Amino acid sequence: MMALDELEENITVGKKPRKLSAGEIKRFMGIAGETGKGFCRNCGYCLPCPEGIPIPDVFRYENYYREYGLKDWAQGQYGSLPANAQACSDCQQCLDKCPYGVSIPSNLRSAHKILKGKE
Repeated sequence: MMALDELEENITVGKKPRKLSAGEIKRFMGIAGETGKGFCRNCGYCLPCPEGIPIPDVFRYENYYREYGLKDWAQGQYGSLPANAQACSDCQQCLDKCPYGVSIPSNLRSAHKILKGKE
């Protein structure tokens, strides 16, 4: 939640719960399953990166940039990393370690463009 009205909406829903129908549960589970694919959870299983890239931090800053509109802050944090996504050699060691199927090398390239203002 990023705003007071989101909190208030969640509280209202929580005060008046209702049972979901079997169809609603099935639809929700389908959406949840698809949403979870390829999404970085910042778990760090991809580490250590042989290039020294703090991969979860890169994706976290990209998320702050995109989802929360904290563009300047995210770019500043990204700029202070000891190694940024541009250092990725595409060795793909991280892919073997990631249990969530995240396309780490290509996502790092995308994040670098965004966080360096080359989007």
